[in-house]
Amino acid sequence: PKNGLNCIDNGFLIFKNYRIPAENLLNKLATIDEKGNFMPKIKNPDKRFALSLGALSGGRQLLSLGTLATFRNALVIGVRFSAARRQFGPPNEQETAILEYPIVQQRLIPFVASLFTHWFGTNSMNNIWSVSYTHLTLPTIYSVQI
Repeated sequence: PKNGLNCIDNGFLIFKNYRIPAENLLNKLATIDEKGNFMPKIKNPDKRFALSLGALSGGRQLLSLGTLATFRNALVIGVRFSAARRQFGPPNEQETAILEYPIVQQRLIPFVASLFTHWFGTNSMNNIWSVSYTHLTLPTIYSVQI
């Protein structure tokens, strides 16, 4: 299983000495002729490889959005708790919220800043992906995503 994603089951099949009929081949990027020769539709092997990887990019986008949402939820819990938790106030006065202590601010504020930068970056990348996926060719999408 993948770290943190135990519900995803990765597996594999092994076909040993098994011939797949030509009409059952998935030949979006290449095909096999009657003589058994490999006939790629895209001659450049790097572009062909980029096209193959481009199909995985949508899943990567969803994974980054999901982890970002988890980060946001955890940070909201931490900030709300530190704003509500009170401790060590002046004598005969209400205790101070621990969020007002500089050491707590020094620990939390960098995470808040990181959340905003990652949030805007991921949403921007998601918008580029959405537009690119419908209007551009897959090699262009892959180069944009790098």
